[in-house]
Amino acid sequence: MNESTIDRYFGYLKHLDVSTKKKLIIRLTNSIDEGTTPRSGLASLFGGWVDDRSAEEIIADIRDSRMPSRKIEDL
Repeated sequence: MNESTIDRYFGYLKHLDVSTKKKLIIRLTNSIDEGTTPRSGLASLFGGWVDDRSAEEIIADIRDSRMPSRKIEDL
């Protein structure tokens, strides 16, 4: 996150009352303490394939699900 994005968020938050700001600080602090950083962006799309089937079973399922058709749909 770049500095201008942080400034934009601060612009929204600076007008909140003290009680709401404290609640927000507590929530933000708790989210840091949890140590779980959600993956976002393109990196979240990568990872290992998890499946109980063998490679041959997966290939067979893919081939069996194919629908042979030369029909082209009109747009």
